[in-house]
Amino acid sequence: MEQDRKQYEASLHDMNRALELSPKNPDAYLSRAALFMAMRKKKLAKRDCHTAISLGADRETALRILVE
Repeated sequence: MEQDRKQYEASLHDMNRALELSPKNPDAYLSRAALFMAMRKKKLAKRDCHTAISLGADRETALRILVE
């Protein structure tokens, strides 16, 4: 359990860095949304999905992340 948490935190750090470098990349927001869902942070995942859609991501893909 602790190892999973550390892995999630490391992945989140990497995703945040990717978004710093490319803040208009909808795929990066979708990836981070999927990570937030794995971390059981649905509100943050939903926010990232909405951002991704506003940047041109496929709505169906974003919704799939939120229901899986």
